Amino acid sequence: MQKLAGRWPVSPGFSDLSMDIMHRFEQSNEGNFSMIPDPLVNNGQIEDELLAEYGYDAGRLAKIIAQNETVAVSHLDSAFRWLAGLFQKRPSSSDFSPAIWFEAFLQACDNVLTRKKPHAALALIRRASKISWPSNGMSEKALNLAACCIYPFAPVFALSMISRLHEAYNIKQLLEFFPDCLPVRFASEKGGWHWGVFDRNCFSSDPVSCFSTCKWVKSAARGKPIKAEETEKGWLLCLN
Repeated sequence: MQKLAGRWPVSPGFSDLSMDIMHRFEQSNEGNFSMIPDPLVNNGQIEDELLAEYGYDAGRLAKIIAQNETVAVSHLDSAFRWLAGLFQKRPSSSDFSPAIWFEAFLQACDNVLTRKKPHAALALIRRASKISWPSNGMSEKALNLAACCIYPFAPVFALSMISRLHEAYNIKQLLEFFPDCLPVRFASEKGGWHWGVFDRNCFSSDPVSCFSTCKWVKSAARGKPIKAEETEKGWLLCLN
C-alpha cells in the first residue's frame, strides 16, 4: 500500500499540507473519513524517485518532521521506519491503553488547530505508539481508535486499516465505547491548556488526585497542595 501510494496522483483540494492536516483532525474527531487521494504539496522538496521509494505517507510525515526545512533522507527513513513498525509484534512490556491514545489525540488536536504545530502533534502520536503499542490482535474498536489518531498524518495507512473494519467511528463516537475514559481539559493559572484522560470513577471521587498523577503538575506543585476549580473552559489548577 505504501509503495503504491507514492504513485497516486495529487488530487485538487487543500493547497497547503498544514490545512490538510487540520481538516483531517476535524474528520477524525467528529466527521467522516474521506477516500480521496491526499494533496501532498511537494514543491520540489522531495525528489520523485524518493517519494516513489518511500511512499506517500512517509513523504507527508517527512515534511512534518522537517518543519518547513529541506526534507532529508533521514526524515524519510524515520517516517518509514515508524510506519513499518506499527502493528507488528507487540513488545511484551507494552499493552494497548485507550486512555493514552485518546489523550494523545486531544492534545495533538490542540497543537494543530490552536497552536499550528503539526510537528508537536505528530510527536505526541508517535509517543503514544511507543508507550501503548498497537497490534493486529486488538479489538476492532481499539484498532479504530489507533487509526483515527494516525489518519491526519498518514491517511493512506490509516484508511487501509479502517477499510478492514465492519464499521468505522470517529473519536467522539469511540469515547462512548470506552466509558471508563474521561477526557478533561485543564490548565494552571499561568499556563496553557492541556488534556488528560482519567478513570471516570476515580476523577468523580477525587479529581485533585488524578491531576497529581500528571508529571508537569507534580513538578509545578513541588509538594504543595493543589486546588482545582471547574470553569466553563475546563478545570483551573492553583499550584501555589
